[in-house]
Amino acid sequence: MIDSSSSEQWEDIPVTGEESYQALRRSLSRKKGFNLLFVRCSPIQGKQIIEQINKDLPHKKSATLKLDSETDNIYEQIINIPDYQQLNILFVCGLETALLRYEEAESEGYQLPSESPVYGGTWAGIPRILGYLNLSRERFYQQFSFTIVFLLPEFALRYFIRRAPDFFDWRSGLYEFPTDKDTLEEEVYRIAYLDSDLEKYKQFTPQEREEKLAEIKAYLTDSPNLDPTKQSELWFEKGLIHTQQAEYEAAIASYDKALQLTPDYDLAWNNRGIALANVGRFDKAIASYDKALQLTPDKDEAWCNRGIALLTEEGLMKRSHPS
Repeated sequence: MIDSSSSEQWEDIPVTGEESYQALRRSLSRKKGFNLLFVRCSPIQGKQIIEQINKDLPHKKSATLKLDSETDNIYEQIINIPDYQQLNILFVCGLETALLRYEEAESEGYQLPSESPVYGGTWAGIPRILGYLNLSRERFYQQFSFTIVFLLPEFALRYFIRRAPDFFDWRSGLYEFPTDKDTLEEEVYRIAYLDSDLEKYKQFTPQEREEKLAEIKAYLTDSPNLDPTKQSELWFEKGLIHTQQAEYEAAIASYDKALQLTPDYDLAWNNRGIALANVGRFDKAIASYDKALQLTPDKDEAWCNRGIALLTEEGLMKRSHPS
């Protein structure tokens, strides 16, 4: 068990996934009453951990609470679980989807409003879901007589620690599950190839969008040893989602990240050109198509896109400078 008071302390403690799992299992088998545990893991590991704990501790009554981007009050979600008073363990996953847009805004140097009058100026930039946790930790202790286990990827856990320190300070333990290389590569392949669907991305609801982007970010930030090519594929997939959602500036930034890692990624150059053209930056779009064609001269799509961009740019120039 890792019981650190700082988001930085666990980094230097060498621990395997199996060691972490055994420590978590022992803790859950012994604990009674209200306890608060945090588990840093990837989304797929979270599912595996829940399944294995349920198998290894069949005498413990457990439930899983899946949050989404619209969840703002975890306490209310818990008391709506049938017979929650009978639980021994409650796993909470998906919190990263509710935190993603706030965490990304903070990382880019600005803050989103809390969207709630409850916090006023004091709570500027804190997601409602964390604000409620900070304010209601006494209710958790008084109302719940079971262990709550939050399963989070690293970016969400770090954000949680910064923005809900009062609640986090009540934890009984913090466990780290490093992602093994094979599992990591399988997940990247699933996200970037098996599950990649442009039409689906275009029809995404806000919740589906947040969930997918949070999943991608989880593997990008939790996997420092991920092969640069795999990282590039994840950034490319992020760019596709933004493009299909008409979020072109975010798409351009994602394709730029992909190209920093893999400069000869012809699809990224082509799609970067599409996003640039959609925001009217035709000269840069044409340059991106040129780069794609240098890498793959017979790419019909890039030739077509380049021609459209040239014609559009020429038409705009004629309208602005009539003869």
